[in-house]
Amino acid sequence: MDIFMVRVASLVAVALLYLLYDLFNNRSIPSVFAYATVAFGVFMTILYFNYAMILISIAVAAAIFGIGYLLYRKGQLGFGDITEFAALSLIFPFQQTPLMNNLYQYNIPFIVSVVIAAGLAALLIVPIFYIPAAKKKFPKALINYISKKDASRSIIVGLSYMLLIAVMVLFVRIQIYGILILAALTFGSVFTILFENPITNSMVANVGINELEEEDIIAMNMLSEKTKRKLNSEIKGFTGLVTRDMIVKMKRKHIKIKLPVYKKGIPFAVPLFVGVIITLLFGNLFFILL
Repeated sequence: MDIFMVRVASLVAVALLYLLYDLFNNRSIPSVFAYATVAFGVFMTILYFNYAMILISIAVAAAIFGIGYLLYRKGQLGFGDITEFAALSLIFPFQQTPLMNNLYQYNIPFIVSVVIAAGLAALLIVPIFYIPAAKKKFPKALINYISKKDASRSIIVGLSYMLLIAVMVLFVRIQIYGILILAALTFGSVFTILFENPITNSMVANVGINELEEEDIIAMNMLSEKTKRKLNSEIKGFTGLVTRDMIVKMKRKHIKIKLPVYKKGIPFAVPLFVGVIITLLFGNLFFILL
């Protein structure tokens, strides 16, 4: 087995292990495992035995980790997610010729293509994963919980995508794979926007301060502006990410507010794994559209 296939096999194995931990370990990635995958990624980078390539690979991974860390501090990603990004980037720094087609990939960072594919996968997985949960949580038909604002947004988004597909078919001569990608993007976007309220509510649980856990993520969009102002004034550095320091300060100030927390958030390692497979097989999905 040549070194390229070793990288491919390692990439799939690491992404799969993150997926299994995310699904079967209460969406918790052990710190030892996370750091070990980053260390393994560094080892795979060193195997290039090329000084310039090693520096570029580490620089790309560091940039990915830095951007991810900012999102982590804002409560948009878990720490396990950003270590997975860094590890995958180190193992496979740049997009190479996909296994199922010969489209040139312009040596863009592999993880960028993965994120694009994972985003599309997430749009399709979210309805499948959460609509059954939402049906259990809400007594009436889910259509009763659609707001006029969400309905209008979904119509605008759907029509915009349909116009884009028509333009691509008529003037760009887009291939069938491209049409399927845009159709999946249209369906996922429209469905997720339309049922945003019941989907979000099925992910969230209202918990008191004593039930908060470090690295919980608060659904900031579900807090009133009054509550946000109160928490910002009393808790310095209050964000969507729950930290140990934040919990200590809340307990010290005897804050009794129940917070909406993503206790059943999407296991992001699942669409990320799907994104890895899609990218290895087909490359950057944007290039298929063009």
